[in-house]
Amino acid sequence: MHKWREGRHRCRYCSYSSNKTTSVTNHERTHTGEKPFPCEVCGKAFALKMNLTTHQRIHVGEKPFECDTCGRRFGYSSHLTRHKRTHTGDCPYVCQDCGRAFIQKGNLDTHSLVHARPFS
Repeated sequence: MHKWREGRHRCRYCSYSSNKTTSVTNHERTHTGEKPFPCEVCGKAFALKMNLTTHQRIHVGEKPFECDTCGRRFGYSSHLTRHKRTHTGDCPYVCQDCGRAFIQKGNLDTHSLVHARPFS
């Protein structure tokens, strides 16, 4: 069994710690809101360089993730994962009020507003 150990470098804003200074620096951006990596095409900025690199696929039309069922391609692996649910029927987001299930969390969130409305 692994024993949790505290990292040598600590976040200035919370109890997070890591042995890698870059991990702490990246984490601290969640507190400061710093986004030092702007897209040269649209100006949208990112806290992590990797997120900028992924974002840039939008502008060049790169779609490296292909559905093995229908061949449709996506720029983000998360979009492919969501798309695959249309083939499998997997609906992991279930309404706690009525049991209706959804492929996307955003659709569940929108649906939940129906239950929050006051009766007329």
